[in-house]
Order: sequence, then structure tokens, then C-alpha cells
Amino acid sequence: MKFDRLVEWIYRSRFYQTFFKDRGLLGEQLMLLHPGKKKEQLLEQYHCKKIREFLICCLVCLLLAVCGVVWGLYQRQQLEVSFVERPSYHQGDRQETLEAVRQDGTKETVSLQLSERVYTAAEAKERLKEAMDLLDKAFLGENSSPHRVDLPLVFETEPLEGVVVQWMTDQPDVLNSAGQIADSFAEEAGELVQVRAVIACQQEEAVYTREVMVYPLRKTDGEAFRRKTDHALEKADQESLQEEGFSLPEQIDGENVTFRKRAGKEFWFLSLLLFLAGILLYICRDERITGETEKRRAQLLADYPGLVSKLTVLMRAGLTVQTAFGRIAMDYRRRKEQEGIYRYAYEDLTLSYYEMVNGISEGRACEQYGKRCGLLPYMRLGGLLAQNSRKGNHKLLESLGQESREAFEEQKRRARKTGEEAGTRMLLPMLLMLVVTIVIILYPAFAAFQL
Repeated sequence: MKFDRLVEWIYRSRFYQTFFKDRGLLGEQLMLLHPGKKKEQLLEQYHCKKIREFLICCLVCLLLAVCGVVWGLYQRQQLEVSFVERPSYHQGDRQETLEAVRQDGTKETVSLQLSERVYTAAEAKERLKEAMDLLDKAFLGENSSPHRVDLPLVFETEPLEGVVVQWMTDQPDVLNSAGQIADSFAEEAGELVQVRAVIACQQEEAVYTREVMVYPLRKTDGEAFRRKTDHALEKADQESLQEEGFSLPEQIDGENVTFRKRAGKEFWFLSLLLFLAGILLYICRDERITGETEKRRAQLLADYPGLVSKLTVLMRAGLTVQTAFGRIAMDYRRRKEQEGIYRYAYEDLTLSYYEMVNGISEGRACEQYGKRCGLLPYMRLGGLLAQNSRKGNHKLLESLGQESREAFEEQKRRARKTGEEAGTRMLLPMLLMLVVTIVIILYPAFAAFQL
């Protein structure tokens, strides 16, 4: 893809290599986390991933910046005002804060109280006429004629800005002031209803009257279905009040029906959270590498006593260093396939075993093993094994036994220290619990004492 090519071009550019290429411990940390891979390859993958995330953030920010510039240009045109539009009728007064710039450049902040608009008498009468025409056009709604009204009428209460309409009927039990036909009305012959509307604009008023022949409400297919569904659900609810719930009906009036819960509107909120999470991931990536390196170090220290113990047992049984490494590596590989474990000490040991198989001497492979692990105990172990392969140290088994005992003692000390640190961290919550307990015990006593 062109985007990936751009990322690679930026990474290989002289500018990036000069100012942004890592010169610290990042390469070593990546090699520790990915044994057997080359440093340059790991750094390239890591930096390309960071550049890719950074470019995506930049594109999003650029888009937002363009929107901001366009909005700023629009706002700049609106800043200098020579005409202020007052609130329309019935909108109430509004207060505006303006900045007055004098000839010498000094600025003063002033407050302006804008009163709502007041029409002239002629304007008010004209708006009443316009409103009456609009009411007459919208009055029947979906009904085709005033001689047969079986659907709701349209009673607009504010057809124009500044114009208020109040509706009433002479038979509200048939047709209410909202234009709705009563559900209980069932006179098939119909009923003549007079509708009256008082239209007001400031001090001017006008009256609009119509007569309509109202018939029982004609229900649309959707309204009829909703009414039947509501009735069926209400019936099912009332029949199962003593149960944990009730089954929704599978049929409504002979029609198969399935029910679904309506989806929420959390999409945009979730999108924003994911965007912020992506930015935080980009910022904290280096810290994650450091944290993974610390976890690796703790895992290596925890595995060291067991590894030394296995080597000691195998070499006391007469196995060579290469054979012992192979036995441990194959056992780890089998456990890894079965249990899905990943242990850095055994990964590096497996790599050293394959180096021996490929012709590297035992001494060099053992030294490389200690260096890859990067911890003093492993370097010491690698040195002992390398010395044995080169000089045939007959005290190797004794040295390994001593190393194994010291490793277990060190593990005990670390476990004790970890327990003490955990106890220290638990001290504050325990103190808070103690304070809460004391308050719970003493509060009733103080309350009774005050009474």
C-alpha cells in the first residue's frame, strides 16, 4: 500500500534517522523480549508502527484543523457587527455583550439589552391574515373533506413567528382542542362539530371558525396494529403478575410477530473513546515496552532456581552441556505446545541449543545465553558452563549445586520482600477500614449522648 511505503520512506529518511532513531536501551529491550531476532529488524518494525499511528493521528488532527480554520473564517466575518437583530415576538429580551473599539485602539466591553420585536398595527393585521391562510390550508390534515372527518385535524398553535393560536370546540368529548377524535366516539352517523380558533398577534386578534362532520376515528394499519399489540402485551402482563416474567406473543391478530430491543445511541460516544484510546496507546507504547522488560526480568529471576536445578540433575546423570540443554529445550517445547506457556529463560536456552547443533561451540553458546538473558545470575551460569567446556572443570557439579542452593535462598528473600511490600500496600486500606469501623461504633453513642 502507498501508506506503508510512505511510512517506510519516513523511517529511512536522513532526518528521521538523525533526530528520532533510538540511541538508548530500546533496541536492547526489544531484543530481550524477542530472542533470536535482529536488533535492526525489531527497531524498524517498532518505529514503523509508531510512525503509522502518528500519521493517522496527524491526518485526523489536520482534518479538524481545516474545519477549525473554515469555522474561524466564518466567525471572523461575523465578529464586526453594525446591525443587531432583536429577538422576535414572544422570544423574550436578550442580553448581548459587545466590545467597542475606539479610534486609538482601546477596547471597552459594553452590555446591550435587546427587547423583543414589536409589530406595528398594520404588520400585526397582515400577519394575522397570513396565519389564517396557513391554518386554513393545514386544517383538514389527511382528511379529504370537512363533510367527513375521521382522522385527526391539524390545530397549529404558532403558524407564524409572533402569532399564537388558541383552539376550542363546542363538543370536546368528540373532538378535543388538539384536533384529536375521541377513541370512545362511535356514532356511525357522525356528529357536527364547530371549531373556533382565536388568533392573536400582540394586541390584534382575529377569529377563525369551521364546521366539520366528525365520524368515528379511522385507524391506519400501523395504528391498529400498535393498538392490538399494546392490548396483547398488557393482557399478557396482567395474567403473569406473580411470575418472574412472561413470554411475548408470537402472533397478533393472526399475524406472525417477532420482537426486538431497540439499539441504543452509544455509537458516537464509543467512537470517541476508541479514538482517545488510540492516542493513549501511541503515547504509552514506550512505557509498555519498559513494563514488559520488567516483567521479563521478574520471570527470569523466578525461573532461575528451577533451571539450575534441572541442569544439575541432568549433568550429574552424566549428560553433556549440549545434551542437557537439548533435553530441557525439548521438554519446554512440549509444555509450550500443550499449555501455551512462554518463558524467556527457556526460549533463550532453546536458541542456544540450536546454536550448538548448528556448529557453535558449547562455551560460546553458553556465554551468549548468559548475555542474552542480561541478568547477573544467568551470566554467572553461562560462565560456569563455558569454563567447563573449555577447561574441563571437574568441580562444575559442585559449583552448580552451590549455585542452585544460593538461587533458592535468593528466591526466598525475594518472596519475603514481596510479601512485606504487599503488606505495606495493604496498610492504608486496613487503616481506612479501621476508621470506618470506629465511626460506625462510636456514632450511635455520640448520637444517644446528644439526645
